[in-house]
Amino acid sequence: MNFKHYNGKKLVVWIIILFLIESFILAKINPLIDELGNPLKQIIDVSELFGSLSFVYFILELYDKKLWKYLPSWLNLVSVPNVNGIYEGKLTSSHKEADGSPVIRDCVMEIHQTASDIFVEMEFFNADKKTTSRSHSEQIENYRGQYFVLQFVHLNDGNYDDKDLNMHKGLTTLKYYPATKEFKGDYFNDPHRKTYGKLEVKKKP
Repeated sequence: MNFKHYNGKKLVVWIIILFLIESFILAKINPLIDELGNPLKQIIDVSELFGSLSFVYFILELYDKKLWKYLPSWLNLVSVPNVNGIYEGKLTSSHKEADGSPVIRDCVMEIHQTASDIFVEMEFFNADKKTTSRSHSEQIENYRGQYFVLQFVHLNDGNYDDKDLNMHKGLTTLKYYPATKEFKGDYFNDPHRKTYGKLEVKKKP
């Protein structure tokens, strides 16, 4: 949990509210604690601070993994869309086939996302070739309140059986269309390969 996509002001308010809730719960159970013997009461008093921190951490961790997907926008700590899931589409490359036509590959893109993190895995294939790619240094941003852009460094494992398809990396930039649940954009490989292209994928139903 790195709070990269979090609204700082809302996060502070959340933490204060969680501490207040925890204090209210303790106020209700303190009379019961007072009835315990001195040794037990001292142990509980010392552990209250750690218990408060643990309570806040547990709620924030639960939010980061699950709750952020379901809360209304006014209550949410992040403003990024939930793009978890599997997407299918096409990659069109500047690399050429033997007949001079552009290389086109089927693509499957799977996104794993929490409120604070996002990770992308991709597969590119045709009848006889397949490569896999994974993301690094990912970010998803609201571009001037108009649309969201997913950008990441891709690391492609290449294909051992294809001498023209070695391991490489590059930059992928995709615009997200929430109405149709599509990503469309461009990628650029490192100078060693000098290739680039377009990627269009749509979320599976």
